[in-house]
Amino acid sequence: MRILFLSLWFPFPPDNGSKMRIYNLLRALAQRHAITLLSFVGQGEPIQPDGLKGLCEVIRTVPWKPYQPTRWKALLGLFSPRPRFLVDTDSPAMRRLLHEELAQRDYDVIIGSQIGAAVYVAEAQGKAKVFEEVEVGSYLTRLQTGQGLQRLRHAFTWAKHRRFLRGLIARFDACTVVSEVEERWLVAIGVNPDRLALIPNGVDLGWYSGVEPIPQADTLIFNGALTYFANYRAMAYFLERIYPLIRAECPQVRLAITGRTEGVDIAALCADESVTFTGYVPDIRPLVAGSSVCIVPLLEGGGTRLKILEAMALGTPVVATSKGAEGLGATHGEHLLIADDPAEFARHTLALLRDAALRARLATNARAFVQARYDWEPIGRQFTALVESISSLRSK
Repeated sequence: MRILFLSLWFPFPPDNGSKMRIYNLLRALAQRHAITLLSFVGQGEPIQPDGLKGLCEVIRTVPWKPYQPTRWKALLGLFSPRPRFLVDTDSPAMRRLLHEELAQRDYDVIIGSQIGAAVYVAEAQGKAKVFEEVEVGSYLTRLQTGQGLQRLRHAFTWAKHRRFLRGLIARFDACTVVSEVEERWLVAIGVNPDRLALIPNGVDLGWYSGVEPIPQADTLIFNGALTYFANYRAMAYFLERIYPLIRAECPQVRLAITGRTEGVDIAALCADESVTFTGYVPDIRPLVAGSSVCIVPLLEGGGTRLKILEAMALGTPVVATSKGAEGLGATHGEHLLIADDPAEFARHTLALLRDAALRARLATNARAFVQARYDWEPIGRQFTALVESISSLRSK
């Protein structure tokens, strides 16, 4: 079977959650099928096409134009039935590339990864189509937490996005979600549940199994780039409301925040000399495995947190908010610790820093939990079977 895969992210190196998911899905599909990848590439983004050798027979890219709310196209988007960010980032180059590929080769299935790629796939006629990773959680959490005029603005944005998304999904044979929470939200807005398939995020257990550094005492890590709004707001909240409580009890504690910070207002964060911004790290495994505790104080966002699964696979115990742990099915006190109150979050973190036996128990349970439920090998086979079934139904 020949598959055309459109991606919002160039998937190698797989150095963020979206790229990890796309890379592992491509790896699963490539075991049985021929793949052509059409991908956006951000300006200055480090890409390594050689890392996809053996997975993709053809790789073609176009530049990605980040969303700018004040750009004239974005302002005109206020009057469009499409969400503003899709109006502003519309790419004639990607549309041409898609049309060229469909004219040159006969594809059995076309996959669009995330909404920014799915809008182009939806235009293809007479082909089996899969919308990979529909996500609405980030919109709903902003709506639920907004106040006053901000809440009204979020309500308008959500109403428009909801209408557009329902129509977009109807043009696909199948759509995937990463959690039951996302699935319930989509059904609640009128999406046919028969069109939805749960394909969770996962971890490559083999990739993490050989990393065994000794954790450094009194070290915390947040393994998420601050260029993503939910990560930045999580760290703003943690550094202002939680970290001072931890520092008061454990003055020697240190915090590492990984990932890119270009365009991020670091100075606005309440970070003292004990906080390190590592910048881009090619291989984050030693940093996570070498930390005493992984913190995930997210307040918004959708999907599931690969940063938590990553820490669990590496044996680093996790403290998270309910939003951070949402959709994973992990149990407080058994696989991780969960707290939504700043003082409680600080207490849980301090308990882990002080109690080696508690750290070891949570780490052992969490690693077994990930092995049982979030191994990419069976998840990849599940996704491949879905794609094959869609192609088979279309060909009848």
